[in-house]
Amino acid sequence: MSFAYEDGQKEYYPRPMENAAIYRTLTKRIWLRKYSILRETYRFEKESWEVKTTPREEAFWQFTNPFLARKWLNNGGIYR
Repeated sequence: MSFAYEDGQKEYYPRPMENAAIYRTLTKRIWLRKYSILRETYRFEKESWEVKTTPREEAFWQFTNPFLARKWLNNGGIYR
C-alpha cells in the first residue's frame, strides 16, 4: 500500500487522488485527532506545510500483485 496524492508538479499542495484504489473522507472526529497530533505531538506551527497539507480525505494505492507493485515503483510511482 502507498499514499496516492498528486500536486500538479508542485503547483499546489498535495491532494488525494480520487481514482485511487482506496479513497476515504475522514470523519470530523478522526480529522481533528490527526490535526491535533500534528500540532500538539509534533509541534508543527499552524501555518506549516505539514499542517496546511492535512487533508480531510485520504487516498492509497493498494497492490495485491508484486509484479504490478514493482512496475509502479519502477515507473516513478505513477499508476498507469
